[in-house]
Amino acid sequence: MTQRCRLLVRAHMGDAICEPGHEFALPDGEIGPHRTITHGPDLLDLKNDAARIIPQHEDEPLYEVWDGQRWAKPNTGGMKS
Repeated sequence: MTQRCRLLVRAHMGDAICEPGHEFALPDGEIGPHRTITHGPDLLDLKNDAARIIPQHEDEPLYEVWDGQRWAKPNTGGMKS
């Protein structure tokens, strides 16, 4: 099954640059265009044996999904380390 999606910003998809508003079909289980946001810098904790503090990452989708009644943001699964 596929989802009906619409771009929110300009994005590179396949071999083309697509403009906002471009509609496309996304098969279930595939991740569409997104940007990765890093929350916090990559640090070394010198007070505690130089332990590495890894920043959190989050995927922000650059598209909306049609749920049958309205356009909605897709669920990306939250933060990752």
